Amino acid sequence: MLILTFGPVSGAHFNPAVSLAAALRGNMSASATAIYIGAQLTGAILGVFAAHLMFELPVLQISATARAGFGQSLAEAIATFGLLLTILGCSARSPAAIPYAVGLYITAAYWFTASTSFANPAGHAGPRRERYVCRHPAGGCARVHRGAIAGSGRSDRAVSLARAGAARDSA
Repeated sequence: MLILTFGPVSGAHFNPAVSLAAALRGNMSASATAIYIGAQLTGAILGVFAAHLMFELPVLQISATARAGFGQSLAEAIATFGLLLTILGCSARSPAAIPYAVGLYITAAYWFTASTSFANPAGHAGPRRERYVCRHPAGGCARVHRGAIAGSGRSDRAVSLARAGAARDSA
């Protein structure tokens, strides 16, 4: 439903991995990608705060449960790769099916991955932050972004974007 609703507004980029893949494929500029990812992370954090308030929990929490290890990393990489494969495959053949295909894929990935398919780096900053990232700040986003790079099929483009961003930042 959210993809159908916000697709015309933002391309339904709720997931930094999707935005990163679009940038790697040359479909988004580096500056637009940075803005999208910033908005996605901000939205995820605000979503956690809202959920905590709805359940009358302290807004800020730190979890005692660490979610790490090879199995979690592999599950995240596979889930993200599959999500991007779903989006890119549908966009090439049947763009109108993307919202439905993504919903079905995320539902399936919830059941077939060890991590219950986080598949979204913003989720590590937001809804899953207190359960995961407080123990491993870079791990969650890094493994999902590795899946995004693999799923985009453009790891050479990732290097170019990183260099361009570094050059722009130093200027």
